[in-house]
Order: sequence, then structure tokens, then C-alpha cells
Amino acid sequence: MDPFKALTAPRQLAAHLRARISKGDLSGNMTGIRSLADSLGVSSDKVAAAVEQLEREGFPQPQGHGRRSRIVLPQDFPRPAFRCDPEAVTYIPTPW
Repeated sequence: MDPFKALTAPRQLAAHLRARISKGDLSGNMTGIRSLADSLGVSSDKVAAAVEQLEREGFPQPQGHGRRSRIVLPQDFPRPAFRCDPEAVTYIPTPW
């Protein structure tokens, strides 16, 4: 068994944000640090460290000074085979 490793708060936040990005919950432009910190109930320093970690991994791509980073999945990141919008699924009864 591998030894237990406690994750720092920024690493936990990075894992949480990475999961939300991979599920499609976060897409388009990256939400601001303060806004993320408020919604997650953590300090903006911790969120900034988590976002920096994700930037090193290639998730949010900086768009220049003063502009929000664009959220992308890195090329080597496993992607889901498909994504289904539950609102778009229609039940079609079978005739038997």
C-alpha cells in the first residue's frame, strides 16, 4: 500500500477545479480569483496558488495582461467519450 499523503489546500483546490473543468462545469473564460474564493469559501491566496498549479498543467491558458485565462483541456488529458445533456434527452416509449 502506498503511504498516505496529505494534500495542501491549494492542491486540493486544484484537484477540485480540474475535476470541474474535465466535467465541463467550468468552461470558456476562467472565473476570477476573488469570485472563486468567495464561492468556495477559501482565501484568495489559496485559489491563486491552485490556479497557478493548473496553469502549469495547461488547463487555463493566459490571454494577456488584464484578460481572463481561457479554460482548455490539455492535449494529453483523458476526455470523456461523449457528453449527454440530460435536458436534451427525450423519452420515446417502445410500442411493445
